[in-house]
Amino acid sequence: MTDTETLRRRLHDIHAQLRGEPRLAALEAHLEAVDAHGDRPLVNETLVELVKSYETSQDSTRLLVPFARLSHEYDTAPEHFDEVLVRRLYWISKWVIGQMIDHPDVPLATIEEWVERLHARYAEAGYSLHPVHEAEHSLAEHIGDDARAAEAAEAMRSTEPDDMSNCEACRCSKLGWIALDDGDDAGALAIWEPILNGGLRCQSQPHGALSGSLLALAALGELDQARTNHLYGYRISRGKDDMASILALHVRFCALTGNEARALEILAAEPGLFAPGIAPRNRLKVLETLQILCAALLSRGLGATAVPGPERREWTAEKLHDWADAERCALAEAYDQRNGNEVQSRQSQERAVPTRTYPHVPLGLRRLPEPERIVAAESEPAEGTESLDAALVAARESSRELKDDRDARWREVGRLAAALGADLDAEDAAEVVYFGIDPSAGREAAQASVDRAVALFTEAGKPGRALQVRAWYAAWLIETDPGAYAAAAAPLLEAAEALAAEDAEAGALSLASLRIGLAHSEIAQDRVPDSTLVESLRESAAALAQSEDRRALMNRAQILSILANTVTELDTRIAAFQESYDFAVASGLDVEVFTTAGVLSSLLSWAGRHAEGLEVAGAGLAARWPDCPPFPVAALHLTAAECALHLGEPGTAEQHALWAADFYDRAGEQGCAGVARHLLGKTLSIQERFDEAIVILEAALEDLPAIPEESWRLVDARVLLAEAGERCRDNAAALGHVLEALRLLDEGQAHPDRAIHARASHLAGELHMGTDDPAAAVAAFRRAEADWRELGGLPQAANSIRAAVWAGVETAEPDLDAASAAMSALAEELRAEWRAESEYEGYRHACRIELIKTLTQHAHLIRQRTAEALAIALDALTVSEEGEHLAEFAVQAAHRALNLHGDNGDLDAAEALALRVTERLDPNEHAHMIAEISRHLTHLRQHIDA
Repeated sequence: MTDTETLRRRLHDIHAQLRGEPRLAALEAHLEAVDAHGDRPLVNETLVELVKSYETSQDSTRLLVPFARLSHEYDTAPEHFDEVLVRRLYWISKWVIGQMIDHPDVPLATIEEWVERLHARYAEAGYSLHPVHEAEHSLAEHIGDDARAAEAAEAMRSTEPDDMSNCEACRCSKLGWIALDDGDDAGALAIWEPILNGGLRCQSQPHGALSGSLLALAALGELDQARTNHLYGYRISRGKDDMASILALHVRFCALTGNEARALEILAAEPGLFAPGIAPRNRLKVLETLQILCAALLSRGLGATAVPGPERREWTAEKLHDWADAERCALAEAYDQRNGNEVQSRQSQERAVPTRTYPHVPLGLRRLPEPERIVAAESEPAEGTESLDAALVAARESSRELKDDRDARWREVGRLAAALGADLDAEDAAEVVYFGIDPSAGREAAQASVDRAVALFTEAGKPGRALQVRAWYAAWLIETDPGAYAAAAAPLLEAAEALAAEDAEAGALSLASLRIGLAHSEIAQDRVPDSTLVESLRESAAALAQSEDRRALMNRAQILSILANTVTELDTRIAAFQESYDFAVASGLDVEVFTTAGVLSSLLSWAGRHAEGLEVAGAGLAARWPDCPPFPVAALHLTAAECALHLGEPGTAEQHALWAADFYDRAGEQGCAGVARHLLGKTLSIQERFDEAIVILEAALEDLPAIPEESWRLVDARVLLAEAGERCRDNAAALGHVLEALRLLDEGQAHPDRAIHARASHLAGELHMGTDDPAAAVAAFRRAEADWRELGGLPQAANSIRAAVWAGVETAEPDLDAASAAMSALAEELRAEWRAESEYEGYRHACRIELIKTLTQHAHLIRQRTAEALAIALDALTVSEEGEHLAEFAVQAAHRALNLHGDNGDLDAAEALALRVTERLDPNEHAHMIAEISRHLTHLRQHIDA
């Protein structure tokens, strides 16, 4: 072999290597060797390969040096370029201009010269000018020449591409970005639709279009699709050196839609974003994204949050923000100096400090705590008393109706009165004092205000309200010291009984509030209210039955809920909570509707009444108020998700599981969030959205250990991950998950599905086959068989037995006779069970179907022994025809037998068999099956005649 042949073989070997820095290093060394050898055509081939490899590296602008040399070689010695090499040079010329634009050290005049040169070369060669217009647009957009950019874009749209143009997916992507940059979100998405729906693909698509679609979808309110595109898009783009700009867009999306925790995760997983050699334009996008993320954290008061950053260390959000801002400004300035304007600095500032806001997009993944609620600055009071009078009317009405805003209404009254120097009557002044108490300041801090409010209510002749304030103050003990509540409530109960003698309704309201407090204090101590307290609660409910006062209705609803909680038997408990819930709904008491719905929906779900449970959960969620605590909201969503899943409504279940995870995260409940994520991953798997399911289920695995009582879900999540991984052709990862699930089960982890071990073992066998380990697959399939037999599931075991046979045939030392014997033994066992009249009909039917499958596969297994195989295939056909005609299985068996008749050259037998099968098929219902048999017979005639 000559030196040239050796070097050419070496170039071929390098070309076969995976993309990355090692491949680039090998090419650079190879170029030196080829240079030393002096083979000019091979030098040019190596330069082309080096340029193409640089193009898919972190810093693609490195290709400029070898490309300049390659271009010089062509200009000075074209005889060293054959037709193929010339074409490759022209191909890479069209996107080298983009790399020139990206590098601020390349003079603008040089870029303009190359655009002209590209135009001349393509025109001279007779190629479409579509790539020239693309290059023209990129340059015009970069330097801020809007008129030139618009003209180039129009030329792109009106010029027919050819095989020297970028692929259709890339052309579509380019036009979508033009629309997006023009502010046309809907238009961009419409252009990208062929990419987003999977119709157009290439090396960089759909990755690019998916990342570009994210904020456009969020802006248009398409939150579910934005979530889908992020989960899928990041999964297929992660870890790729040449996709830094795409990864930065995913981080940007997360930072702007309330998913800072996800953005931090991506930064931690993508150290390549901070690589020193990253291309300048990509570096600018990363810096802008870092600034956005850090600004979002700062706005939440989380400036001390650790953020992955450059130099392989963590920065605080505050320090990284300032560093990124300075670096970004310097890089944008470098572009401006090259371009002779301030366009890049202005555009970069707009991207780094965006004014456009986006809604929160729930991802189902872990999120940071909710930011502190910011209280808006109070406006200056209006002159005069008209605004105060209006505020008093609104506050009194809000109190009468027990509206959620009554605290704010009375605070507004207090503010206006103080600003105007106006005196309030005693009752209004008391309300201002009472609603001005800050519960977060603690019980002791409220003492003086409580005393003042009580005194003012007493002065106003409202002893009932005064007593209610005292009861409210005592009720704080239920959370801090429930055992002390009874003693604190005793004198108040006496006062309430005395009040009842003078004002029956006010006394009844006070008695009810105090008795409800006693019940809650008992429950807080894990005690059931005794019969005396229960009876007193019933008395209070009866005493308030005639009152239409909102407080009376609220107390009655609370009493019904407490009484329902004393019931233990499931059906009776459901009936009691149903009564409480119905009363709250009829009375329009949103708080009580919400709280009782939480319990009732859970009970209905537990009882298997999933449709009712879903309806009640939905009503409860509709009744929640703006500042509703996140934990019970999450619990209602979780119940709704479980009910919807049982009802076969995975789309509905997905939405509720998504929000359950989101609200559990807000509540800081990691384990419960893991449960919700497990359900969310399951709903996505059911809908065959496996890429999304993998992301969610991987997150669930991180959270579920925090809730040991739900540890069975770890097994379930692993099996779901294995199934999803198999569908995504990631057999190695899928195998790891299913083996871990089996390990947990073997170590004693319980699971509600008794068949989980059998299903996981069979799946492990399939994945072992996918990783080319048939011996391990045989062992796994046999284990699955043993599990199914232990469960009494011969039809299910049959599938594992056949799989083990086929896997055994693929081992290093296959035994076809043993495989055939195993198929025969299984067939006889299934035949016996099918014929066993003592077995129930459904089981016998399943055995019959598995018998047909076994016979058909057995015939295929020994197809080289034609006579024996034909007899078995015809047996399968006979079984499918006996009794209820199983048309689909009969046709499958017939195809197998027809092939064997064809192998024998027996066309008459084949035609007779085809007639036998088609005569039993319905011409309308089974038209496609009849056509398949006809085509098969035609093929056999041609084969036999030939």
